[in-house]
Amino acid sequence: MLKILMFAETLFFAKRIIIITLSKNIAQKVIIILSIFSLLLILTSCPTIVVNQLETMIPKDSILNKGYKPLYLRTTIPIGKLTTMKDSVNFQDSIHKSTTIIKLDLQEIDSRDYPEKVELRVSVYDTTGLYITGLAPPYFSLSGNYRDYWKRLTDSCASVENDIKEFEVTEIRESTSEPYAICFVLDHSPSMGDQRAERLQQAVKLVCSAIKKGDYVSVVKFSSKMHVEVPLTDIKEEYRSKIKIDGLKGNYGSGTAMYEGVLTGIKEVRKAEKNYRKIIILFSDGGDNCWKGKIDPVYTEAKNAGVKIYTIAYGLTEEIPLRNLSEFTGGRFFRIYSSKEFPYVFKSIYFTLNNYYKITYRPPECAGLHKVRVHLNLKELTTQDLFSEGTYDKSIFTSLDPIGTITFVNIEFDFGKSTIKPESMPLIEQMTKELKEHESIEIKISGHTDDVGTDEFNLNLSLERAKSVKAELVRLGITSKRLTVEGLGESKPLVFNDSEENRRKNRRTEFTITER
Repeated sequence: MLKILMFAETLFFAKRIIIITLSKNIAQKVIIILSIFSLLLILTSCPTIVVNQLETMIPKDSILNKGYKPLYLRTTIPIGKLTTMKDSVNFQDSIHKSTTIIKLDLQEIDSRDYPEKVELRVSVYDTTGLYITGLAPPYFSLSGNYRDYWKRLTDSCASVENDIKEFEVTEIRESTSEPYAICFVLDHSPSMGDQRAERLQQAVKLVCSAIKKGDYVSVVKFSSKMHVEVPLTDIKEEYRSKIKIDGLKGNYGSGTAMYEGVLTGIKEVRKAEKNYRKIIILFSDGGDNCWKGKIDPVYTEAKNAGVKIYTIAYGLTEEIPLRNLSEFTGGRFFRIYSSKEFPYVFKSIYFTLNNYYKITYRPPECAGLHKVRVHLNLKELTTQDLFSEGTYDKSIFTSLDPIGTITFVNIEFDFGKSTIKPESMPLIEQMTKELKEHESIEIKISGHTDDVGTDEFNLNLSLERAKSVKAELVRLGITSKRLTVEGLGESKPLVFNDSEENRRKNRRTEFTITER
């Protein structure tokens, strides 16, 4: 049945192209028809062809030289137990076969509260997938101070390496982790096939057995149509009983409406209370072929809802759209190659949501890409200095910011005037640099004031300040048609004008992306 559907879709596609190309010369027609015929052979012949293509994508393990062996976290082991095993034959044999047995992984960087705070989520585990506990308060179980082990943290930006002297490390376990509202958004397009779809459904049902009490769960299955199989609920018996193991027997349609699936998932997790962290786990084996126009509304909706998206690319999937969704929302991207990995990747995602080391610190203020590096000296187990790196982007404009994104820039002006202070010029220059890097972006410059002075004076002052910023950008090489201005005076304060600090926050310049 799958072959028939794929053949029909491809034949329809071929017919359209041939009709379109009737006015072209005969050589072009022949090339197009031969290309379509080749595509038909691939899609409708033995599935081994596609499987073989997939095999060539599987990475080889350069350390163990035993082929592809993905590592997924599965359970915990206390550091004390691991140290007692250090001198065992099996442990020493593992060290001999691998360049390292302990890994440090900076999994996520949460910069939503920047510049007041940045939060890192870090895992420490061995090469069998055992997550190591007891390395930080309140469960610290080694000798001395925990900071003797968490040796160093750097946050670098604009070619300056900043040593973070003050930071805290806390171990989070499932019993103390925050509550989650999770929606599984699952690709059920025809290319999945009945057997793989069933394995996917079984994997989700299995991980739902491990969901902790109080967490919400929803399941959305999609192809060209949306099917909310499990509306958001925190009743385990309800969400487990509603997950069907029926392959592709439902009326799913023939396309892949991935972005609509994400929007449907966002609607579901929005139903949870405000204190719940909203998570989407998106699984897809192909790119979206149904979405029309720009994808900005998807990014905007995810940002407004505070949703993190974890994406799983299976098979011959287009990776970039999935990577972008994860990067923009602060989630993680996973690439898998076998349906045998389905249960492990879902369990690993949920496990790391509830078990991690949280590192918090005040970052250096810098408009640009930040590179974070964490160092751990676990001398009880390894002589190597463990480290892991990650990035977060605090550029004024980034490649993933959707239309409507508002950025606050602290441009200082002379008191009661529209003259930009010299110390703010580096910000204007940085903005110019980024606008030149992203040539399609157009912005609106909005001036705001505090409540000192009359409404009329503040309205005019805010407009003149916005014009001053535009004039500097134009002087530095930005085309005037990419820039619009408005003055809003004191009409839209961020906070109450009840202190000098709050008034400073309200005296601001906003930049809104109007086109990209």
